[in-house]
Amino acid sequence: AMFCETDDSGARRPSRILLFLICIVVQVGFGGYGIVLKQFAQSADINPLVLSVLRDVGCSAVLMTVAVAVEGWHPLPLGHIPFFALLALFGMFLNQWLYIQGTYLTTANIASVYQPLIPVFTALLSMASLTEPMPSVRHWVGWVKVGGVALGSAGAVVMLATQ
Repeated sequence: AMFCETDDSGARRPSRILLFLICIVVQVGFGGYGIVLKQFAQSADINPLVLSVLRDVGCSAVLMTVAVAVEGWHPLPLGHIPFFALLALFGMFLNQWLYIQGTYLTTANIASVYQPLIPVFTALLSMASLTEPMPSVRHWVGWVKVGGVALGSAGAVVMLATQ
């Protein structure tokens, strides 16, 4: 009850405090992943491609189990399978394989410095593809979007420049 709120319709949902705590745990996990991976990479002689496949298969099994337990089984339409295969290849597999390659070849800090750029690239690509409208600098929300992209880019540049 401490971490649940009731909205206007009477439905219970997670509180903002719980969501904030979950975000902190996720960020600590992402931050620690590169360090643990680098330690593992130095002590074990495993191919980065094999490690990436094992990671993706293990994560897929866990996520599928949780999704079915929470939301039930919803079969995927056959026409969507090629699209999901492309998403899996570019969005998950190549991302992780290249990150693992980077961690094997350099320090965890350098490999992880590009992590803050993911939202920046996402915002720029979605605006370039017209999926997301260009921010209107006539309103403060537009300035916040532009500032977020600039701040994320600047943070990555500072991290790279100080190495």
